[in-house]
This record gives sequence, C-alpha cells and structure tokens, in this order.
Amino acid sequence: MRRPTGDDDSLLQRAVRGETACFTELMRRHRPWVYRLLTALTADPDAAEDLAQEVFTRLHRHAHRYRGRGQFVAYLKQLALNVGRSYLRRIPGVTLVAWDEQTAPLEGDLLDAILTQQVQAEVRASVEALPPDQREAMLLHYFAGWTIPEIAARAQCPEGTVKSRLFHAVRKIRAALTPTTLKEEQEQ
Repeated sequence: MRRPTGDDDSLLQRAVRGETACFTELMRRHRPWVYRLLTALTADPDAAEDLAQEVFTRLHRHAHRYRGRGQFVAYLKQLALNVGRSYLRRIPGVTLVAWDEQTAPLEGDLLDAILTQQVQAEVRASVEALPPDQREAMLLHYFAGWTIPEIAARAQCPEGTVKSRLFHAVRKIRAALTPTTLKEEQEQ
C-alpha cells in the first residue's frame, strides 16, 4: 500500500474526512521530533513517549479545528509544548531544563566520564539559573529546533528580542562555567 502524499495541511484535512492513512503519515513524519521535544522538556523518555501519544491523540480529536495556511508544524510544536507544560505542572519537582543524559556509563577512561558528567551538570545548572524568557528561548531554539521567527511569534515579541535573549543567555552560561568546564568544552 502506498503512503499518502501531500503537504501536512492537506493530509490533516484528508484525515478529518476519514482517511486514516493520512493521519498515520503525519505521525510518521512528525512523531520523532515531537518525542525529542518532550524528552527535552521532561527528562523522562517514558513520560515523553506517553506525552507524544497524547499530543497526537489531541491532534486527532481536534483536527477539525485546525485552520491550515501552512502553519501545521508551528501548530503541532505549540500543542506539544502545551502538553509538556501541563505534565510539568502536575509533577512537582520536575525541572524545565532536561538534557539527554544517555552518556554511556563510565565507558573508556573513568576520569573522562566523571568530567563529562561534571560538565553536563554545570551547563544544566547555568541554564536553570537563566531568567525564564532567556531559558525558554534557549530551550526552544537550541534543543527543540525552533527558528527565531517561530519563537518570536510564540512569545509575541520582535525577532530582535529573541536574538537578544539568546545572546544574553549564551553569554551568561559562558560566564557561569568554571575554567575546568571551558577547558573541557574546548577539547571536545
């Protein structure tokens, strides 16, 4: 059986009319990055798996409300972000900053592994210390892959403001890193 073709908007419109293969194609195209975004938000791959399913369940349930115009990816990103934030509000103590901590447990040189974990912890702490607008811009841009215009539209601010937030966030993170961290970063 051939996979349905077309842009995302037309696939969703066809799915609303009952072509289930079209919705399956949308999931095939977009589920991987939705899962990565949710993993970055939750730091829990199992929760991210469940939340990704929830994102597509909500998309399917409310697909008739979507009004095209080539904005499907932005719409889906916002939906995923909303689902992730709702999850975080329900779970006390979950941090908004989540890195993939899938480093191989102490492979190779033990000292290198310990230093890598130390660097990750210092970078994580410096991002968590950022003001909320800078932290959100940084997470969306560098970890979720959003463009400057997408972040500006979501934050309802000029693109220059987003660029400034990213610039200051990177500068603060660099300033927060110890000389050991900077040396380790340069070696990689």
